[in-house]
Amino acid sequence: MVYHHAYRRPTSGGKALIQCGERLRDTALAEMTAGKGEMLISQLVIGQKLTRNPVAQTLLLKMTSYGMA
Repeated sequence: MVYHHAYRRPTSGGKALIQCGERLRDTALAEMTAGKGEMLISQLVIGQKLTRNPVAQTLLLKMTSYGMA
C-alpha cells in the first residue's frame, strides 16, 4: 500500500496501527479517541486501488469490520 502525507505518530489519545516514514515516526493508519468513542484515520491510498487490488479490498473490509466492533 502507498500513503500520502502521513500523520505524526500519536503520543497520547491514540495509537499508530501502521507506522511509516523515517525511523517510523509517522503513521498512515491510526486509531484516535473521539469523545466517548474512537475513530480510524487513514492516509493510505485505498480508494484509487479498490477496483483492481485485492489487498486494498481486504484492507478496507477489515478496517470497516474493526471500526464496527
